[in-house]
Amino acid sequence: MLHTTYHKGQQQTGKFKDNIRFLPAPIGDLLLDYLVAVIPLRQVFLRQSAPHAVISPYLWWRNGRVWVDNRLT
Repeated sequence: MLHTTYHKGQQQTGKFKDNIRFLPAPIGDLLLDYLVAVIPLRQVFLRQSAPHAVISPYLWWRNGRVWVDNRLT
């Protein structure tokens, strides 16, 4: 399950709405494996090569910047 807050009229109303999306089971399992196994292992490798480096806490980011909202449509 992915939970975001978005509403197409949010700029006019200033209000956000819950936007919940469910992933197919195989995709959800892949995402869980990535979050539980791949990210921590990647962090270990990164710490060995650059001790003070940190991986972004955001799932969708690139070059140190979080993806803009309209990219997740």
